[in-house]
Amino acid sequence: MNSLDTLGYCKRLEAVGAPREQAEVHAQVLTEVMSRVATKDDLKELQVATKDDLKRLEVATRDDLKKLEAARKNDLKQLEATTKDELKKLEAT
Repeated sequence: MNSLDTLGYCKRLEAVGAPREQAEVHAQVLTEVMSRVATKDDLKELQVATKDDLKRLEVATRDDLKKLEAARKNDLKQLEATTKDELKKLEAT
């Protein structure tokens, strides 16, 4: 998490002529903004989570493709059997 020395920040602003009240508001606003900014650790954590998600997705996709291939082969076998039966019927007539 980002941290800010608000007292030191205020003193630096006052040293260059900013009124105390204005320096305090600057410090408050900057603290609020910094609390919303992603840190390197946040980004690293997100990167690791994204890689994990992608790996799970890859495995699931491969499994789905294997299932689809097996279903396609089964459909082709059924079609072949049906076609052979139909040809036998035609040949018999």
